[in-house]
Amino acid sequence: MEDFVKLVKEMREAQKEYFRTRDKSMLQRSKELEKAVDKYISEYNQPKQTSMF
Repeated sequence: MEDFVKLVKEMREAQKEYFRTRDKSMLQRSKELEKAVDKYISEYNQPKQTSMF
């Protein structure tokens, strides 16, 4: 969970920097981090598969 918090913090910082500067590279970085956060959440919500053997 600590990794998730760090990822979200990094995403928010990138978003704030983008809105402050309107730098296209910051927009791209923000989008990449948003996708990473979405992936983390999606994987977290997947049912855990357990082995029968």
